[in-house]
Amino acid sequence: MQVGEQGIVSRINPADEVTAKFLKSMGVTTGKSIILEKRFPQFQVKVENHCWTLSRKMIQAIYVRVI
Repeated sequence: MQVGEQGIVSRINPADEVTAKFLKSMGVTTGKSIILEKRFPQFQVKVENHCWTLSRKMIQAIYVRVI
C-alpha cells in the first residue's frame, strides 16, 4: 500500500501467534478498513477512528485488499 491508500484487511498471518493476537487487540481484524497514514520512520495506520504505530513485522503480517 502507498501512503493515503485505503484497504480492507483480508487476513492476518497466524504464523506468529503473539503478533496476530496483538493486532486483534488493536482492532486489526478481517473485514476492517485500514488506511496507511505514514511509512517512515515507522508505519502508522488508521483503523476505524484509531491511529496505531506498527513495526515492520506487524505490517508484514497484515494482508490487505486495496480499495
